Amino acid sequence: MADRNIQMKHHNGTEWEKLFPKTKIEQVEALAALLSELEVIAKGASRARVFATVAALDAWLAVTGNKATLQVGDNFYIEDVAVPDYWWNGTEKKPLSTEKVIIALASATVDGLMSKADFAKLSNIAANANNYTHPTNHPASVITQDANNRFVSDAEKETWNAKSAGAHNHNASEINAGTMPVARGGTNRTSQAAGNINYATSTTATGVIAPPTANVAQVLVHIATTVAGLPVWRNLTGATSLRNDLGLGTGTESIAIITASATAPASPKTGDVWYDFSN
Repeated sequence: MADRNIQMKHHNGTEWEKLFPKTKIEQVEALAALLSELEVIAKGASRARVFATVAALDAWLAVTGNKATLQVGDNFYIEDVAVPDYWWNGTEKKPLSTEKVIIALASATVDGLMSKADFAKLSNIAANANNYTHPTNHPASVITQDANNRFVSDAEKETWNAKSAGAHNHNASEINAGTMPVARGGTNRTSQAAGNINYATSTTATGVIAPPTANVAQVLVHIATTVAGLPVWRNLTGATSLRNDLGLGTGTESIAIITASATAPASPKTGDVWYDFSN
């Protein structure tokens, strides 16, 4: 095609005036195409979609039916700042000739785009959901208890208040169970036979001597010659008599032996007394 020069003019209301020097027709045609593109972009500026990457845009366009929702001039903004944004020419995506628009997500201090996660969250908030008034009182049932934090009932408090202090004393009359130890003046026994005599066998224990033999004159003695030096009953006559315990033997005594029996004592000594209950 041969070069052709054209002259651009504009009408000033009276006549046509020259705008520029003569220009090659190819440059004019290119300019017209660019102006047409800008016109289409301007008409579709209010319709735009945002994609993270170009691959995500291509995947969306590949879905059946999505292209049918588009109109000429729709914009596709790509979050990746290293690639251009695009517009729809009715058949395919085309790079936008304008400078890439970078719109960041909104923050607490800066306006911006809303993420799909934020949109989904806001969409699920019920009306007046943030219109909350904290109650003045709470029922005990909503409190979670643990080992260090427990509620106490009135009945439990009454039981605790009725208890004695941790350190306290008792009178002897208040002791109604168990046994009193020897260290506290007791016998460490729960019962006693009639006529028994208690005696200390050590600093912490006691022994028991049963009553003397019936109808036999005996006396309780505590001398070193007895078993372990403990008190025993001794007859006033016979082989284990008080006379022998006292070392009196069979000689002249200065002690009278009293005997109570049905028969006369053998080998009586001067001054001995015999209670005869044979009659």
